[in-house]
Amino acid sequence: SLDELRKGELSRKELKGLDSAIVAAITKNGPEIVLSVIPLEIPTTKCTVIKQGGQLSKAIEACRQWMIPLLQTGVKSSPHSLLYCFQKIMPMWSETQKSSTALVKIGRNVEGKLIADISSKLLSTFPSFATLPFDSYKALSSNAKAWAITIQKENSYTKMMLSRGLQKFANGIRETLLSLDGKHPNPETQAEILKLAKHVRVDRKDLEKSANFLKKRGKNFLSILFDAAFSAGNDEVTTDACVQASSAVAKCMSPTTVNSMFLTLLRKLLNTQAIVTKDEEELSKKKAREHAMADMALGLIPSLSESSLQWLLKAFLPMLRDSDPLLQKKAYKITGAVCCLGASQFFDNHYQHLATHLRDSLEKCGSGVSKARLACLDQFLPKLIQILERKPDAFKWIGVFIGEVIISCKESNVKAKNSGYSLISKIGNLLKESKVDTKRLTLHETAASDYPLLTEYMTMVSAGLAGGDRMKGASISVLGKLIYEFYADIPVPVLQKVMKTVHILLEERSREVIKSLLGFLKVICIRVDEDTLLPFLPVMVKGICKWADESRNKFRPKIRGIFVTLARRFGVEALTTLVTTKHQKLVEHIRKECKKKDREKSERWSEYVKDAINEKKALAGFDGLQMDDDDEMEEENEEDEAIFGFFDKLRNRGAMNQENMAIVDENIDFMGEGLASRVISGADKPFDTLDNKMDDDPMEIKFDKDGKMIFEDEKDKDTKQSNKKLSNAGKSRKRKGNTSNTGVHSGGRFRSKKAKGDFKGKNRVDPYAYVPMNPAHLNKRKMIKAKRAFESVVSAAKKGSQKGKSLRKKDVGRRIRNKGKR
Repeated sequence: SLDELRKGELSRKELKGLDSAIVAAITKNGPEIVLSVIPLEIPTTKCTVIKQGGQLSKAIEACRQWMIPLLQTGVKSSPHSLLYCFQKIMPMWSETQKSSTALVKIGRNVEGKLIADISSKLLSTFPSFATLPFDSYKALSSNAKAWAITIQKENSYTKMMLSRGLQKFANGIRETLLSLDGKHPNPETQAEILKLAKHVRVDRKDLEKSANFLKKRGKNFLSILFDAAFSAGNDEVTTDACVQASSAVAKCMSPTTVNSMFLTLLRKLLNTQAIVTKDEEELSKKKAREHAMADMALGLIPSLSESSLQWLLKAFLPMLRDSDPLLQKKAYKITGAVCCLGASQFFDNHYQHLATHLRDSLEKCGSGVSKARLACLDQFLPKLIQILERKPDAFKWIGVFIGEVIISCKESNVKAKNSGYSLISKIGNLLKESKVDTKRLTLHETAASDYPLLTEYMTMVSAGLAGGDRMKGASISVLGKLIYEFYADIPVPVLQKVMKTVHILLEERSREVIKSLLGFLKVICIRVDEDTLLPFLPVMVKGICKWADESRNKFRPKIRGIFVTLARRFGVEALTTLVTTKHQKLVEHIRKECKKKDREKSERWSEYVKDAINEKKALAGFDGLQMDDDDEMEEENEEDEAIFGFFDKLRNRGAMNQENMAIVDENIDFMGEGLASRVISGADKPFDTLDNKMDDDPMEIKFDKDGKMIFEDEKDKDTKQSNKKLSNAGKSRKRKGNTSNTGVHSGGRFRSKKAKGDFKGKNRVDPYAYVPMNPAHLNKRKMIKAKRAFESVVSAAKKGSQKGKSLRKKDVGRRIRNKGKR
């Protein structure tokens, strides 16, 4: 029934639901049962259409290739058999691959490409079938040789898919056994694996047999994966798949076997490096082999012994200064992977050797390798902090590399800059949590602190303020980051010293330094307490006033934001005394804006209170409507509950728009005639302002300058009312052709009511539409309003041009037909 539904005309949403139902059926029952009911009908010799003598094109149309991606998704978490894949799916893949090759040879390219696409889709299901099958040992023991030979001989796509399948197979067996023993390093992942193993119905004995098989025969897989990675050349995707598969298989093998194979690989690498040639083709092959060997060594690092790791460093640390940027990146990856090893003894013995090579290789590090170097430092520096208790001398190396991390926060690449800031925070948190005895360390800062290492870290970063303009700007930004995150943990004397040093730099003329300074000042205006910040206000305000008129680099809005923050914290009067005479207008504008916002806030609050009380009355029913005003004043607690309840509802339906809020006219004549019809039609609007109300009041009393009352005759009132009507009529006539009061003419008054198009009329100008040029349209904040102004004119022009094109086409066709008749 699901298959028949697929043949009908369904929407995208319905197709998505149908696919989800099929995936759920595969997950619950397994692929064998589902494929027995809905076969794939792959265009092979066993296909129903081919058996009945049909054409190949019809067989391709009848194929249910839409089901292959669903099969790939559902098989991962279903009770499935890898042997079924080897016996049913892989033969179909092999036959379709041969068919596509044969069809291309005889010139049937379209059909050959369609079948090749089906073949690649079939092969993509193999990693899913290899993920934790319930017959792992039986499938592996009977098909291991064919599996390895196919990886060795087939094309790059096939190598990639089969290598991924081998990786899923080996990792699934190893992690499931660890989870069953309760030794998985991640408890959450362990719970998920146990749940999946229960659903898939795997047998522990079968998993142990498969693990023993990989332990004995994994050497054959490793050698084939090495050759596959070497032959992949510049295909990084295939090489990466082979590396990941070799790493997964090596974790299941005995350490002795892995180390012996690694030494063999290292000899090949040294022999390759010893080759000296000037031929470009041979040189490119040599580089490709070096890259592949570096990748394979990276995959084997978790399984290597300490002696093998020493040989690894001897071979790859000199590559940090290689002229090939790609080889440099791989060397940095290997160095970082060595730092991440769980065994701390090896790092304790070799951290100085690693640090020396990393320091000396900075000169050869190009711009394209800086990201890989920063990733290596992200693994190296935290490891240094972790060994401080055992190796206090490691603390000096943090100061050696901290300058690189600081300068990386000024990278143009957003990812590299974010990585630099995250490493700065990571180092700060590790130093804060470190419990090392500071008496064994040589610290420059002697201020009393609960976190002396964090205080020393601030001193290290402050040393960058003595560098060039780029280093100064980066150091200021990093100091702002540290103050923002660790303000409560930094001693006040250290904070004051940093602020004093930074404020001296306000005299700089470099825009890069000033840009970082403005960001730093905004941070301290928000984070630092008033007592600490108050002594620095005169110097701060005087320094930033020099750049208040600078529109480049967005200095003006940043300075305005700092002034607004200071006005909120210390008051506008205090800011007025500090700002120069030239910029008093800016302070006055800020004062007005603050008052305006406070007034709007109080008005919104009063409206919220009224609405909350009225809503509570309405919810209370008839008794609530009969409540007196005096009773309401006494029951303050109930009003507060109503207010908070009203806010809860506002959060769900969105806040009210303050622009639409107005004073409600509460004086309504409920005894008047036709009240119901007027309320329904909206004649008496509930949101009229008091100004409109007072203008229409017939009982209004007017006074002159001396305070005397003015009484007007009825004739004067009639003439005034008539003049008012005439003026309003003139205004309404003027507004007919305009879409708004901004001078935009959309051409609406020339639009014909009876026919299509425009009409001129007698003694009238030709139809026109225009939008007046306005400098405000260039303002980014007013871009939306500017677009609205152009919408009516542009949309009308588009409609007119489309109609004109269609009419011209009809006119041309009519002329051609008339010529033919003649």
